[in-house]
Amino acid sequence: MKTALRHIIHTATALAAALIITACGGSSDSPATPDDPTPTPPQTETTHGVLFFFMGSGTGLQTEMDENVRQIVQKASGIVDDNHKLMIFYDRVYDPVDKNHDTFTRLTEVKKVDGRTKQVTVEEWNPQTTSTVDPDFMASVMKLARQKMNADTYSLVMSSHGGGWIPSDVYDEFVAKEGADNEPSASRALTLTKFFGEDSGSFMEVPQLAKALTEAGKWQCLLFDACFMASVEALYDLRLTADYIIASPAEVMGGGFPYQTVLPCLYEDSEESYTTLCKAFMDKYKGSATPSATVTLVRTSALDALAAAAKPIYAAAAGRTIDASALQGYEGLRPHMFFDLAHYAGAAGATAAQQSAFSRALSDAVAYADHTPTIISGFGADKGTISMATCCGLTCHVPVAGYDKTHAAWLATSWAKAVGQ
Repeated sequence: MKTALRHIIHTATALAAALIITACGGSSDSPATPDDPTPTPPQTETTHGVLFFFMGSGTGLQTEMDENVRQIVQKASGIVDDNHKLMIFYDRVYDPVDKNHDTFTRLTEVKKVDGRTKQVTVEEWNPQTTSTVDPDFMASVMKLARQKMNADTYSLVMSSHGGGWIPSDVYDEFVAKEGADNEPSASRALTLTKFFGEDSGSFMEVPQLAKALTEAGKWQCLLFDACFMASVEALYDLRLTADYIIASPAEVMGGGFPYQTVLPCLYEDSEESYTTLCKAFMDKYKGSATPSATVTLVRTSALDALAAAAKPIYAAAAGRTIDASALQGYEGLRPHMFFDLAHYAGAAGATAAQQSAFSRALSDAVAYADHTPTIISGFGADKGTISMATCCGLTCHVPVAGYDKTHAAWLATSWAKAVGQ
């Protein structure tokens, strides 16, 4: 059974583990989706466009993304019309494992032609001379899609690998040190990575992504079908790109979101609709043979207030030693790279009033969050099943002795500066 996670697996041993333990789309772990579990979007005079941006080149997720596209086109037959526009960008290369020879970089519009719903090519690019992780190229594609759809409002789905806020060189050094400390006999063959998207071994930093999305225009909802993107540091960088962001604080199974179920939700600009989308995602994985899912709906307008409320929390934490090993982590690394934000705040030693203000701000920022009791992690010394005793929906960095470079990189983030570090 072919399996995958939507994040970068950095060591040979971790990759092997991920291939064994992780559920994928189309397997027995992905139950059949009902034919019409969500209502067709209501007919309105307002036009809305949805853009899917599949960055599949070199990710190993081609099979899963192919199934995602099939579901989208199938569901679109009851949705697309003059008021409900839909476009798909897909960067895909030959997969030597699955022997799938389709290679293309193209933008299509999903529309009705002679009574049938199909993809109609809008533009194609040479995969050898373009890079989807180039922010200028990404912005140009998104601008083209918006121009062609010519809608009043837009939503965006980003599908690829993801890894939160951490710069590539810091991440690789962190994983190498973790491996050296805990798995001395393991291979140290590391893949250089950055932290959103992949194009045949090249990657993108979150600030670059924020720049591209902002240049393209404001989005009503931004959905990340990728791992670790509900890190508060990454979300803070992205806060001006969309009104709402849907993301996972942990790893996402290769099958991703159940698009045949959730597509209609992307056409209703309401918190209720986005919450329904998140619940459908959780239902898919709660009912799987190996339940593993986390999801968060974020009100981006509340992230500045969250940073202000977090400022005294971080100030209090700076004056004490916090045992990071006692905090909830979201992956199998030892020490963890992603920690639960609320759990960290509770251990910071802030006053009751400061803690209460932070909790209120967190509730304002997180419109919805849910998780399975355990999750699956495909990498790290503790890869495998991880217990989720607590989950506020957002992760954060926590300083750990011996990882000064990681902390120095964190201090350079916009979030760290906003919370006074």
